[in-house]
Amino acid sequence: GSESPVKQYALASILIVLGALVAVNFVSSRVERESVISRLETEALGPAKVSTFKIVEEISQITDPSSGMLLTLPDDTSVIDRIVLNALVGQQVARVDILDAYGEIVYSTDPFYIGDDSEFADGPNSAWSNYVGSAAVSGLDGHTALIEAVITRVPVFTEGSVPGASSLETTVVMYRDVSAAIDAATSAGARFRFWMVI
Repeated sequence: GSESPVKQYALASILIVLGALVAVNFVSSRVERESVISRLETEALGPAKVSTFKIVEEISQITDPSSGMLLTLPDDTSVIDRIVLNALVGQQVARVDILDAYGEIVYSTDPFYIGDDSEFADGPNSAWSNYVGSAAVSGLDGHTALIEAVITRVPVFTEGSVPGASSLETTVVMYRDVSAAIDAATSAGARFRFWMVI
């Protein structure tokens, strides 16, 4: 009560400026995170398409497909595990599902899901990727981890045919772990904004 109006005004001004800086920091971090996620979704498509081609190409050499569909896979899933791991070298993919033409999971790096109908069975005739947020994924090592995932869905159609329901042979779904990439990008931005505020 004994402080001068000038001091009170100065204190109020400082608090207003700090409040504004915190608000700008919050909005900036949200925008930056969305931008990073959008970039990661786009960047996931290229490697997913290449890996899908490698996986389908190698599996088709060891199966007896009928009309091109993956109807018979080897009983020894370690053979497919090896093919999948080779196709994903250097990528942060936590789980891979291979669907038949009807949307049933005929192979997964998490055997628990084999035989289930995939929620990603239906979709466009082209590859897409989508950030789904936190997901509990069990990988080839048998460990379950909570990751921030980008799902890529790559449909494979009979060669030379018009992409559509009648020519769909298989779909490969990949759960890509983007946790580290998001953390690295957003923490760098957060440090920059922190020093700007200081």
